[in-house]
Amino acid sequence: MRVLLSPYEIGSASPAAAAAMLLARDDAGVLAVQPSPFESGGGERARELSMEAPSFGRLIEAQRWAGPLWRGGLIRAAETGRALAEMIETSRAELRADPSLSPVRNVIANREPENEASFIESLSRDLLRGGSDPAVSLPLVSVTERLAARAEAALVCGEAAGMIWKPRVGSGAGLSFSIPVPIGANGAALLEWRDALAKPLSVLRESLGGAVRLALGGRLNGQATAVRLAAESFARDFAACHLERSQRLDGRPSEVTISLAISSTGQAVRDAVARLARLAPARRPVGDDLIEGGLAARGRPLALLRVRPSAWDFGSR
Repeated sequence: MRVLLSPYEIGSASPAAAAAMLLARDDAGVLAVQPSPFESGGGERARELSMEAPSFGRLIEAQRWAGPLWRGGLIRAAETGRALAEMIETSRAELRADPSLSPVRNVIANREPENEASFIESLSRDLLRGGSDPAVSLPLVSVTERLAARAEAALVCGEAAGMIWKPRVGSGAGLSFSIPVPIGANGAALLEWRDALAKPLSVLRESLGGAVRLALGGRLNGQATAVRLAAESFARDFAACHLERSQRLDGRPSEVTISLAISSTGQAVRDAVARLARLAPARRPVGDDLIEGGLAARGRPLALLRVRPSAWDFGSR
């Protein structure tokens, strides 16, 4: 199964990040949406930008835990550099022109075209602050959803998603299951966990991937039961692996609950606009009548995997 991790999750070894790293297939990886230099230049250009854009330097430091996952090819860029900047700028212009956003258009401010350093600084700052700037986070959310839909990837999001990234469950797919994950594990340890649990993870990925495909088609049939059985089998193997290797494998075992929902591209921005409209002065309410011909009309089906942490008791397995 291919997954795209919410850009607000990679700045820390969050439960959602850990779950995504375990659930992704080797050949598909975890897609990421992160700032990067416009032109090739390797580490040297990134170091230069970290001086020109201090927030970018702080973001790199916050993501140092994931270095082995990038270098090992598990995390892969969904889009990079100048192309990502152009997508976000185009999305910002589209959102400002969308009639469904007119009541809160002032929060998506007009901006001068950004150069490399200013774009990377503003995006990095918003990622570090959890989506506090709607002028950045709204177009970023829109682009993230489009990239997930384009790649036919499930979008994994969790509680580190920020103030704006709170996609409402469009339609419950009737599937929720729990698995243990190593919270706080560094990238190298997550690769070891994947290797040690390769067989049960393969079964879980296959069953969950089948559930996502069926849910996008409108029904799960009996696939929900297959996913839950695979999750229970994985949890038993995880517990045994942890007891055997707890001295060597990094990460605190904790249970997360993963819920599958089917939404559509544009739904998260639509919901965010509705929340902002309640906080900002508006000439008229934001409702379904304002969405026709706007965001929802352009939406494509999108699978969401919502990750919520919960306590995990070894004795319950």
